[in-house]
Amino acid sequence: MEGLRNIANTIKGMYVAVFLIEGCSEFYAIKHGQPLVIGIRKDQTCIYVSSDLPSLYGFAEQAIVLDDNQVAVVGLNEILVINAESGEIVEELSQVW
Repeated sequence: MEGLRNIANTIKGMYVAVFLIEGCSEFYAIKHGQPLVIGIRKDQTCIYVSSDLPSLYGFAEQAIVLDDNQVAVVGLNEILVINAESGEIVEELSQVW
């Protein structure tokens, strides 16, 4: 997680980056200046990543919109969002639907 925070605090400009690591059951996402939405099916069997909400209609019943300078660790059982600058867990997520 510290490595992702360092990346998020170092990269300049507008970006979204999603990392898949072989052997890990989670994926990791960071963003700044570009939209990033995480969609979740009601039965939590599938998670989607998108740049806009309309693309998730019919696929996801819940959506979390990441704010700038947030790092997300996304697994089927939990989504953890951390403030990249402070390292604190974000308790109130921007949820849609």
